[in-house]
Amino acid sequence: MSNKKILILILVMIIVTSIAVPITYASYKNEHKGTGNVNVAKWDVEVNGKKIDEELVIDLFSSIDNVSTSTTNYIMPGSEGTFDLKIKNKSDVTVSYSIKIEEILNNKNIPIVYSLEENGDYKDDKDFVIATEELLYGEINNSKDYKIYWKWPFESDSENLVITTDETFKVKVTVNVNQVS
Repeated sequence: MSNKKILILILVMIIVTSIAVPITYASYKNEHKGTGNVNVAKWDVEVNGKKIDEELVIDLFSSIDNVSTSTTNYIMPGSEGTFDLKIKNKSDVTVSYSIKIEEILNNKNIPIVYSLEENGDYKDDKDFVIATEELLYGEINNSKDYKIYWKWPFESDSENLVITTDETFKVKVTVNVNQVS
């Protein structure tokens, strides 16, 4: 074959290829446009009427039920009380949660212990956790009430100490909430 025929053959192949490639490429490329609506589930969980992202701090002086003296100005060995927690799921999804108590103001290291039952198994704040439970969405089974019992046992190392209202003793309640898939 002569160089001229080879050159013509190469030019014909280039022309055929330059026509075939865009046609083939176009058959694999599609574009569609459209619009649609998406419903996003509402996320709304409350603890004692406050949004879940608000800090819940409880002053134990406001929750004293029984003290060894006739005044509520002191917490001392033998003092005890309760506070209520209400968790409400107002979301559009089922949620799971756990509750933890942390003493955020206890300058004298008073050995307060906590329980879910009166005269039950009391634990210090670091060991007191309400394990994960679920709350459904909607109007049925969407809330849970807890009564947390606390006390300063007589059998403690700090029996000679007393805390007064000007020394406030506060605990922070942390509720961790997750959507159930």
